[in-house]
Amino acid sequence: MITSTGEGGAENALFNLAVTLNNFHHSIKIVSLKPAGFYADELKKRGIGVVSLNMEYRPRPRHLKELKKIISDFKPGIVHAMLYRAIQMCRAAKGDFKLFTTPHTNYQNKSKILRLIDAALKSKDTLSLAESQSTADFLLINQRYDKKKVKVILNSIPENFRRDGEARKKLRSSENIGGKIVFITVARLEKIKGHRALLEAFSKVYAKNKDAVLWLLGDGEEKENLAALATALGIKKAVKFWGFQKDVSPFLNAADVFILPSKSESRPLALLEAAACGLPLIAADTGDNSSIVRHGQNGFLCNVADPVALAALMAELAENKNLRTTFGGKSQNISAEQNGDYAKAHLEIYQTAK
Repeated sequence: MITSTGEGGAENALFNLAVTLNNFHHSIKIVSLKPAGFYADELKKRGIGVVSLNMEYRPRPRHLKELKKIISDFKPGIVHAMLYRAIQMCRAAKGDFKLFTTPHTNYQNKSKILRLIDAALKSKDTLSLAESQSTADFLLINQRYDKKKVKVILNSIPENFRRDGEARKKLRSSENIGGKIVFITVARLEKIKGHRALLEAFSKVYAKNKDAVLWLLGDGEEKENLAALATALGIKKAVKFWGFQKDVSPFLNAADVFILPSKSESRPLALLEAAACGLPLIAADTGDNSSIVRHGQNGFLCNVADPVALAALMAELAENKNLRTTFGGKSQNISAEQNGDYAKAHLEIYQTAK
């Protein structure tokens, strides 16, 4: 059960887990609160059933009734809920099944009332499988979860995310960018992801370095506003909106510096994927980012909401190729250390949890 099957890290995690379970011949049904998105189509191609409740922002009583019927008809031994709204819906529908929950976000940014609802219903869980240590800490300390019912399962980095010189050469050639410095970010185009500050910072870098390029991969409600801002800042020709990409690894390999300007994160897969491709990293010191971005070793942690500070770090990496090379090599090492086996860990827990 998940809130959405559109573009996003949680949706990607669900997809990979479902595919692995299906390969092991487990019986699976995916339920999405929101209308079917990209990953719903990909799951259906693999013969995995997907049902959508076509919910808008807020769940209604009819959605809960429909969910209960789906669960009753399917008779699962295990229900695994991902993202806040799906978790609360499954808790409300709790029956004779094990319930596993994965927030895929840090609840510190949720309103007080939403955190109170979560705390009131948390006892319904068999286990909460936090995707990051920062999320687990918040659940334990702020939401007062039982420490015996919280486990951390680290994301797996897909095998195709690695340094690939041919992919770099091919994409840079097709884009005719030569030796330009390419900054890249991969995130949904939403306000919380911090793209506005990134564009403002990039405009300062571009004013002094016309060989700088910025690629934004992802789609979302802020696309038109961000495109208008790029025009207003005079950087339109140096900024490319690629939209959602099924495979971002060629783009990461063709880039020179990865930036994650999000104001809030848990343990972002995009950051791990960029590290695996050997990119120097810039990100906010939020969530588990500091375990992936070691300040001064493979990148920089900074206040990404401050365009001046962010621009200074971007300029430093743009101007120093040796530093980019050093940071990139260290990123690869750190990504190897941080790589978990997401699906295997879940299978083991599903089989042993009481």
